[in-house]
Amino acid sequence: MFEYILGWISYLLFVYFSLPKKYNSATITSNLVSLTHAILTILGSLYFIVYDNYGDTFSTNKLCLIKISSAYFIYDCLFMIIHNLLFNGRSSIIFLSHHLIILSVYYITTTYDYGSKLVIFTLFWGELTNPLQIIWVLSRYLTYKKIEAYIFPVFSFNFMIIRSMVIPYMNYTIIKSLMNNKYYYPNIGLIILSTLGNIGGFIWIRGIINKLIKLIK
Repeated sequence: MFEYILGWISYLLFVYFSLPKKYNSATITSNLVSLTHAILTILGSLYFIVYDNYGDTFSTNKLCLIKISSAYFIYDCLFMIIHNLLFNGRSSIIFLSHHLIILSVYYITTTYDYGSKLVIFTLFWGELTNPLQIIWVLSRYLTYKKIEAYIFPVFSFNFMIIRSMVIPYMNYTIIKSLMNNKYYYPNIGLIILSTLGNIGGFIWIRGIINKLIKLIK
């Protein structure tokens, strides 16, 4: 796992020093790294959904994807904390909690080698709107007003549909199907973690609705 975390840190530095000087900023660099993770996990999870959706255990390739994603979330937690300490930024408690919840789900499911469908489908749907969000964040940061104005409603609509309906329903149906196995306490853990994750999603939705209301006014 350490080598994967080091890989993301090295990639962050590569992106930072590869950008033109006027774009050398933590915001741009970290968002480009996040965009890379989003694209990798969307394509990787989609591949498994279409071509390797058999059984509910983790194949070697699925484990590789989870290790890459786990390392990213660990790296991003460290980045947010260090950036906050060094530059007096604001580390979002919601984002940190989101990352820790995902890492906990990864740990439970890979330790007991079950629940791969829950992980793969949640990873796909959870990351699907992230490229739009990242483009919106970057366009706002770079003051590209036309792009920001176009992307935000598109991102908002898709995010609210996925986070309020698709993911909660999917979590419910998949976890319900897991209740027949012997892992009672891990199943309870997955129920609690998925519930917390969905609550976080609704908190994000509330923030988006508040932004939309301000735009309308």
